[in-house]
Order: sequence, then C-alpha cells, then structure tokens
Amino acid sequence: MIELRRVETDADVELYLRLRNEIYPQHPFSAVALAESRAQGWRLDLVASLDGAPVGVGSVGRDWVDPEGPVGFASVRVLRAARGRGVGTALYRALSADAEAHGRSELYVVVAEEDAGTPAYLGKRGYRCVLQMQGVALDLAALPCDTVSQGTGCELRRLEPGLDRAVYEAAREVEAALDVGDGTAMAPLDFDAWRRRQLPAHVRRDLSFAALDGATVAGYAILEQQTEAIGEHAMTGVRPAYRGRGIATALKLAQARAAHAAGLRELRGANVLANAAMRRVNAKLGYRQTSLQTHLRGPLLL
Repeated sequence: MIELRRVETDADVELYLRLRNEIYPQHPFSAVALAESRAQGWRLDLVASLDGAPVGVGSVGRDWVDPEGPVGFASVRVLRAARGRGVGTALYRALSADAEAHGRSELYVVVAEEDAGTPAYLGKRGYRCVLQMQGVALDLAALPCDTVSQGTGCELRRLEPGLDRAVYEAAREVEAALDVGDGTAMAPLDFDAWRRRQLPAHVRRDLSFAALDGATVAGYAILEQQTEAIGEHAMTGVRPAYRGRGIATALKLAQARAAHAAGLRELRGANVLANAAMRRVNAKLGYRQTSLQTHLRGPLLL
C-alpha cells in the first residue's frame, strides 16, 4: 500500500531530507534551504511510504524561472529498490493536484542521467525535453596553481550587501539573455524578489564575487553552501557587453581559491550543455563532468 504524508513537523523534515539526499546525493538539500524555500510562498513537500516503509519524496512549488507563471517546479525521487511499484505515479498525481489548485497548468521536472526510465515515462504523458544541463565538479586540492586571469580590466570584490543593488542591475541583463529552454525567457523580478531568490541565507558572501568596471558590475559569481566542505555555484553571469574578456574565468578562479582557503574540498555546479563558452571556462579551471540532467515540461498528471 502506498501512503503520502505532508512534511510538517521537524521529524518530517529530517526524514524528507534524509531520503531526498540519499536518492539524489549529487545535489544535496539542507534544512536551511528547505525552510527558506517553504517561507517564500507556495510549496508542497511529501514523503511516500510503501507498505509502511518510507521510500520516496516529492515536492512542487513556484518555478525559479517565472515564479508567478503557469508552470510548477516539481521533483519526485524514489529509492531504486521501490521503483516500478506506483510510488512515483502517486507522487506525480498528488503534486499535480496541488499545482492545479494553485493555478498551474504544467509541471517542470529535472531528471538525472541515472533515472533512465523517467524521460520515457513522462514522454508517454506529453512531456518534452526543453533543456539539457551538465553537472560539473572541481577538486579544490587539484586547482592548477598556474591558472591566471589577465586583462579583464575589472576589480574583483567580495559580494558585500552594499553591492547587491549594482549586482541586481547586472543580473537583469544577464538573466534576460539566459537560455532557459523552450523559447522561454526568465521573468523579470523586482529587487527584493530577486534578492530573496538569488541571495538566500546559505549563500557564502565571502566566497562570492563581483567584477567592477568603476562603479558598474560587469559580472558576478554567487556561491552557496548547503553541506560541509562542498560549495555550489548558484550563478556566474557576465553582462553581454563585457563578454570575451576572461571575466567569468577570473570570477570562478577567485571563488575556487577563496573556497580552498576556507577549507572547502569541492565546488559543484551545472551549466547548459550547449553553452560552449562556460564549458571552456570550466575545462580551463579543471572542472570535470559528473552528470547530465534532462529538463522536461508537460501537462499535469491528474
């Protein structure tokens, strides 16, 4: 028998995170990040049990690209030993019903490479691939000492709160040009909404940097930390007019050196597979590919 339970108590949160991170350790989720996400508006988190044993988790909430748009961002994770027994289907149906109740008509789902059956399962139900992403990681102990960045014409500064407004102005240009798949552009956010999304409490400001051309932010790199010794690239962006000067390389190198000095052992991130420029930056710095992710969008599974 399949049972679904809302995540409400501290014990529920602990169980949800343990299961979720056991199933999908490539991108661990922390209690702080979960609390921040739940505090920002609509979000439903569920734990699924099979014959009394917890075997999966599911979540749905506002889409990162367009928080007030018609799409809900959904995540379904089931222990491998429990797959093929209807747990995922039950979760998708419950998440879809909640999305419909909140005015959404579609779901956006990210599928890890090892979940080979999910794209076929969703494809039969009208889902289409809108984006492919590459997961990457950098072993900070192996950071090349001779990797230098020259000629950017910018000053690198740690991302103190006094720079937030200037970084936001740069982000408006960067995000407008982002490839988010399926011909969809990122919805513009006001300053406060952008800051809640991009600079939550688990951002390491001491390991995040802005590249300044005078008073203008030419580019920025934001690093999060949700688990011990591992940093996660949340965003690396350069204004279109400043591209081709090595600014992204300089920003990521500064992050890597600062993270190593702070005792972190690894940096992780993801970039659009078709983004050749960022792939070159990562290759230069020694990042290795760790995973492939398929982004799917389709109708509610009611």
